[in-house]
Amino acid sequence: MKKRAVIDSDGNVVNIILAPANLHVAGHTLQDVGDDLVRKGDRHDGKKFVANPVQKLTADQLKEKLAELRWRFEVSGTEWNGDAIDTDRNTQAMLTGMVVLSGMQKGLKINFKTKRGFIKLDVNTIGGIAVAVAAHVQNAFDIEAGAVEAIDAGKLTTVAELKALFNRGK
Repeated sequence: MKKRAVIDSDGNVVNIILAPANLHVAGHTLQDVGDDLVRKGDRHDGKKFVANPVQKLTADQLKEKLAELRWRFEVSGTEWNGDAIDTDRNTQAMLTGMVVLSGMQKGLKINFKTKRGFIKLDVNTIGGIAVAVAAHVQNAFDIEAGAVEAIDAGKLTTVAELKALFNRGK
């Protein structure tokens, strides 16, 4: 078995597969890749592989992708006292309502469902979870705000760089 590029009739690499030397794919050419770094979308000119340049995104396109990444991070959840807590918009709204209600009913006890099961919340624990979720959400927006400034300054230019920001933000 060898690493082989599947090449269409126009010379475009349409797939990279592990295949025996005797494998044939109708309408395509198979070319051994060897140690070359070859990706889908690259070209083969009949002698060698030619990398397809990565399209550079505009600042506005990067900001659109950034907003999507921020939202995914925002709703990805957080942890409070060892429990995984959802941070989606519904949970944020529910916690806001609980905080308001706990201010009106001092002895309030609420069953709150986490990934591990139900926990009983009182005024203090409602506040603790709400603060943890709010801090997580604020962190997501802080990362996005800083990234917008960096995009405008030309310091962030790729989606990979944007993704790395949110990987560090956890």
